[in-house]
Amino acid sequence: MKNSIKARVLRMLFAFVAAILVILGLGSLYGMEQSKEFASSYVTDVSNAAIDNSAGVIVSMRQNELLLTVEKNAEEIGDFTDEVRRDVRLLQLEMERIWADPEGYGRTPVPAATEDQALVTP
Repeated sequence: MKNSIKARVLRMLFAFVAAILVILGLGSLYGMEQSKEFASSYVTDVSNAAIDNSAGVIVSMRQNELLLTVEKNAEEIGDFTDEVRRDVRLLQLEMERIWADPEGYGRTPVPAATEDQALVTP
C-alpha cells in the first residue's frame, strides 16, 4: 500500500507540475503574441512619426530655400531701387537747374562723344 500511495502522490505531483508547465507555456505564448502585436503597433507609430518628421524637414528646407531666394531678389530689387532713386534725384536737380535759368541752360555746351566713347554704354 505504501507504494501505491507513494506512486499516487508522485503522479499527482508530476501532473500538478505538468499542469503548471502547460499553463506557464501557454501564458508565455500569449505574452509573446501580445508583445509581437505591441511591437508591430509601436513600429508602425514610429515609422509614421518618422515619415511625418521627414516631410516636415523637407518642407522646412524648401521654405528656407524659398526664403533665401526671396531675400536675394529683395536685395537685387533694393539695389535697383537705389539706382532709380539716384537717377530720379539727378533728373530733379537738372530740372531745378533748368527752371532756375532756362536761358542759361540752353547756352550750356553739350559735350560731343568721341569715336571711342560712342559705342560704350556707361
